[in-house]
Amino acid sequence: MLHKSWVFCVLFFAVFAQAKLTVHIQSPWRDDASKEGYFLHILGGTTSYNAGYGEGSNTIMADEGDSWFVYTWDKEISDFQDWMNFTVALYPNTADYNYNNNNGDKWTEFGEMKIVAFFGTENEIWLYTSTADKTFEKSFVAPGSKMVWFKSPWGNKALPQMIFGKDSILMRFAQDDETRCGWFYGAVSPAVMKANPLRNVHFIRYRTPYMSLPGEGVIELGNSLDAQDSIFIDGTADILLPSYEIGDLGACFDSSRTLHIYHPWRNNSTFKDSLVYISVGNNILNNPVATERDEDYPYWLEYVFDAATVASANWSSPSAQFNIYRRQNEWPHDDCGGRFHPHGSHYRK
Repeated sequence: MLHKSWVFCVLFFAVFAQAKLTVHIQSPWRDDASKEGYFLHILGGTTSYNAGYGEGSNTIMADEGDSWFVYTWDKEISDFQDWMNFTVALYPNTADYNYNNNNGDKWTEFGEMKIVAFFGTENEIWLYTSTADKTFEKSFVAPGSKMVWFKSPWGNKALPQMIFGKDSILMRFAQDDETRCGWFYGAVSPAVMKANPLRNVHFIRYRTPYMSLPGEGVIELGNSLDAQDSIFIDGTADILLPSYEIGDLGACFDSSRTLHIYHPWRNNSTFKDSLVYISVGNNILNNPVATERDEDYPYWLEYVFDAATVASANWSSPSAQFNIYRRQNEWPHDDCGGRFHPHGSHYRK
């Protein structure tokens, strides 16, 4: 599985995604009439080990309708320790707290989930469940979403960003799916569809608006999305048109991950043509190592983390520290450093 990170130097680094964390859960008890009116709760070290009820509860999930519940932690991923976990349970929501506590049901199939590993670099996750065995499937796609598949002209080493009307959607890839090699997907939720009735789209290389496709104008998707739930756009073709069938495949995604850095000293006459060095603590890259130039794009640098490093236990730890150096034997630059999570972090100066 390939993940890409983009780094722009900033005065303040908090390398984990700076956003609240939200989980949506489709109730695995939705077909059980005896559980009508019950609510899901998030329990454990991230909230409270005991369910709370009423408006002041910090464990109860909000009912979204159609058997979906949502919970948002008013914290960022970097606020949690590696060991902190959570469980899910179902309780009545009456005024009788003893009755509620005595009639709860734990979601044992979910188990105890470590929140840092669960979210990784994501901010919002949907859990689709089976009522037969109460298992779940983790997804980044909201119910009822339309899927736009895009073959990127920038290769499979950089995530495309889909600009759908006034909304920006970071595209992903289908891991371990050889039928989708080179194709990224973006999920357009019903809310985004409603907010952008014209359904015009263009694509950029992530956080790089001067690399845009098409070079001018937009691609109109209105009729296509009305007709099909999934459409395909080949960004390598001469003519950019939506199709109902996938085109030629590109390079398959692998298990490495690449960190992309827009040269922080590109305007400095002394250092603009030099490589920059990086270190990542937690036994990932303890000593500064040189990045490599991206031959296709001036002032872009990159470093590839191999599959073994990505698979290590240290990879997902929030205790890793990231730094950028102008020279290998210098102290890290004050403006470029902080906590690092090399799954999909991005920064701007």
